[in-house]
Amino acid sequence: MKRGSYKDQNVGPTIRDLAWALAAISIVIVAMRFYVRAFIVRCMGWDDWTMLLALILGVINTAFVQISIDYGLGRHITTLDPIDAMNAIKWDYLAQPTAIMSPAVGRISFALLLLNVAGVNKFRRWFLYGIMISQFIVNSLTFIFILVQCKPIELLWDKRLTGTCWDLRVQEYFGYFQGSFNSVTDLILAICPALVVWTLNMKLSIRISLICLMGLGVFAMVGSIAKTILLKSVGSNNDYTYNTAFLIIWWTIELYLVIIAASIPTLRPLVPKRGDTSRGGYGNNAGSYGIKSISSRRPRPTDHFPLSSNIGDRHTGDVGSSQTNILEHSDMNEGKDIRKTVDVSVNTTDGQAL
Repeated sequence: MKRGSYKDQNVGPTIRDLAWALAAISIVIVAMRFYVRAFIVRCMGWDDWTMLLALILGVINTAFVQISIDYGLGRHITTLDPIDAMNAIKWDYLAQPTAIMSPAVGRISFALLLLNVAGVNKFRRWFLYGIMISQFIVNSLTFIFILVQCKPIELLWDKRLTGTCWDLRVQEYFGYFQGSFNSVTDLILAICPALVVWTLNMKLSIRISLICLMGLGVFAMVGSIAKTILLKSVGSNNDYTYNTAFLIIWWTIELYLVIIAASIPTLRPLVPKRGDTSRGGYGNNAGSYGIKSISSRRPRPTDHFPLSSNIGDRHTGDVGSSQTNILEHSDMNEGKDIRKTVDVSVNTTDGQAL
């Protein structure tokens, strides 16, 4: 961020570097997620595809913000050519819908992932469905309000036109509600899995690692809170291209942290297990899970992988299904082998047994 004379102050390069760095990290993590699901777990789910949609929306947002920066976003509006200032504001407004919906879709993806932890508990499952529905409704209304607040819509950035606009405080106040709602949702999605995992029958170290992995959403909550605090700049026309830049920094941090935090828990198979030199410790050898079998059936990795996307492929009525979906058998039955012994007797034609 350049600091110096009023004319030279420019937040644009900071936004650009931060946004594309976080975008690159997110792309790598989501690509690793799809690798795990496609080649290790071999089970794709709706949570994977919704996360891919969240990433696409996030990259589109960063591209729109980049165009706005090229026109002067991040600089004081009085230092810009009037046409450049108009285009900078235009692309900022066009970027806002994706900035709103990308983290919303990311939260929905994480809620879908948590359905594996919820098991058959109806209250937990309906609670998660409620989070998903409310996330979609509240955030959809927010970006709809942005698009319909002025007639014609071009009046948002081109003040030469005649028309009518809502009071800017309408967007500001609803933005406070939406930001607060999203912050609370991030906190709930971080706490809920901890409450469930802590009660499961597994080693303490495994419980703690799962709670930490699934609670990374608290970092996204910090970004959401900071963004909500800075919404005051939306309700003001004073130096819009400079003041709004700080809001964009925090909405960028929020949307990519949601994607990263919701995807990292799915990468656990890439971490080698102690005493296992096979790929990530999650190979297809049943013996690596502490279960010996003489069956020719090849075990499904999803039977042993925590947080696997097997929504819709669950044994209903199995009270312990939540544990089945998030634990490896080696963690729950360490040292306990399942063996099957078959006695075979063959009689010859003279009635003697061999």
